[in-house]
Amino acid sequence: MGEGLKHASSHRAAIELLFGNTSEPKQKRVNAPTKRSNAPVMLTYDEWLAREHSFHRRLWAAERLYDQIPTDTNFIARDMNNIPVLAVFPNWLENSYGREEGYNYLRHTTKNLHGYAYSQPPPAVDDCRHTHHKWWVEQNPHLQSPHGRCGVYHWGTWPELGKRNCPVLTKDTLKGGTRSNPKDGSYAMRYRTRLLKSLGPLTKSVDLLFQIVDPKTRHEYAAAYKNLDPAVKMATTRDETDELFPLRAVLINSLTEEHVDLGDWAGGWAWMGVFGDFAGGDFCLPQLGIRVPMPPGSIVGIRGSLLRHFVSCWKGERYSVVHFFKQSLRSIQPSDRNDAASQPNRPAEPTQSAKEVETTERNEAATRASSLVQRTSSSSRRVSSSSHDGPTMIARRRMLHHERRTQARQAMTTRITDEVSSE
Repeated sequence: MGEGLKHASSHRAAIELLFGNTSEPKQKRVNAPTKRSNAPVMLTYDEWLAREHSFHRRLWAAERLYDQIPTDTNFIARDMNNIPVLAVFPNWLENSYGREEGYNYLRHTTKNLHGYAYSQPPPAVDDCRHTHHKWWVEQNPHLQSPHGRCGVYHWGTWPELGKRNCPVLTKDTLKGGTRSNPKDGSYAMRYRTRLLKSLGPLTKSVDLLFQIVDPKTRHEYAAAYKNLDPAVKMATTRDETDELFPLRAVLINSLTEEHVDLGDWAGGWAWMGVFGDFAGGDFCLPQLGIRVPMPPGSIVGIRGSLLRHFVSCWKGERYSVVHFFKQSLRSIQPSDRNDAASQPNRPAEPTQSAKEVETTERNEAATRASSLVQRTSSSSRRVSSSSHDGPTMIARRRMLHHERRTQARQAMTTRITDEVSSE
């Protein structure tokens, strides 16, 4: 008994060392600066323990706390104003492309996700959606290294912090892979590109379901996506009109805890497709008091900024592809594409008066004329007519030669005229 108390006291001391101890109130300074609202909150051991118990109680008791929606049933939940807030379509890939083709696509996409995750391990994420990442890996030995995989990729475009929320490609997109280096970086990039192209049927299915559930909001998504800079778009289909979401989160066996998507399109939709070979993993919504079975091949849409949601525990390999749109990218207009803020490495060009521009052009013309006069026509003006040059190339070189001679003559005439006028 004594050893147990000793262990508990040492454990409590370790927790208080990490989260702080507020048992003794601290004296507040008179001129103490105000704390930022987003500063981390210091928790006592009792508060931390209560939060952990609440998390595990919701996670493991999901089957008893929430009513299950019947499996293999299309389900749409609406609010008091008859506005849809949740859409569930189990086995939709099979319904869209037929039993055989849908099954083959589901099998091949699962294999592609598994192969890429094994080649380029996903980054571990410890934000509010995945606070217990280490605990989840410890509970599932098949997710542990060296062969296990658990993490999240973010592929596409999101707002750049501190830069007027201009669109930029994510770090996972630019890097190509978590093991990228001069030897295999290009390989990881090509591998990832082929994987994204294999998600095209899923993108088309999401687009079709979006038109059925909420066509008005779907058209708003299409217009906002069209306004983005083409340099930051990542297409999974050949036709850009099928693309609605600039960002995808690919979850590889990652446990999603209860949260709301505050940074997403306000009142908008997030759509997810599920792949893998697993049992469990119901989609739970505490505000509605329901849990939704999500077998492989199902697609679920949710207004993530309004409804709290999480995924219950499962056994096996589970992959999900989440499509969403950041709120700060929603207001970007086409005129913002060439904005200097969207190109941080390109300095703004200074403005010049008309007289300065004319003087600069005259000086540049005179410099080009002097350099052209110094060259001999036999060495630098001769047009090459080697055997591999066709008639088009020869005509182009003759035209370039003629333009250079014309510019040189004009520059020399301008310089002589200026000298005469000055005398």
